[in-house]
Amino acid sequence: MRNKRSLFSAVLLFAGTFSAGAAAQSGHGVHTHGEGTLNAIRDRGTVAIAINLPGADVVGFEHEAEREADVRSVRDALATLGNVSRVLGLPRAADCTVHDADVTTSLLHDQEGHGHADTHKHDHGHKHEHENDAHDGHGGFAAHYELECGSPDALDGIAINLFSLFPSLHKVDAVLVTNTRQAARTLTAGDNTISLAK
Repeated sequence: MRNKRSLFSAVLLFAGTFSAGAAAQSGHGVHTHGEGTLNAIRDRGTVAIAINLPGADVVGFEHEAEREADVRSVRDALATLGNVSRVLGLPRAADCTVHDADVTTSLLHDQEGHGHADTHKHDHGHKHEHENDAHDGHGGFAAHYELECGSPDALDGIAINLFSLFPSLHKVDAVLVTNTRQAARTLTAGDNTISLAK
């Protein structure tokens, strides 16, 4: 269990560092309309994934939801992102199960911004910096998943289905780290698979 927790913590830390670096490099905030980020770490049969998406592409706005219709839209989006099998296309032969999942947003006030995924979520012991972004007009969603795959040799890639779920999203900058390599690439609707081959 300690190894799994460390990997999950590592991808969260990696996601925060990568996002901050990307924001500094571009001169803009982390949230750019139409663009998301994905960071993945693989250690044999365990994969941890962190996804950050602008609220504008998920629900059509980036301010804190106040109207009932907006609150409903945000809750629906949390449920969608919490359904890991809809977000990720996993090779059946890899025999993967969701070990941990957590979805948060800055678009709902206080604890309402935490989504419930198909599995339990756990307390990471820290606050995500993006949770206050809605107050400066750049609110968004963050999803963190940890998968455990019984047949890791069959885990050659994962399809990222965000583009069909959120059509205004046009690219996701992805970074992958395994125990043998590091890679960065841009995912699009026509090329949405991250390679996990060793």
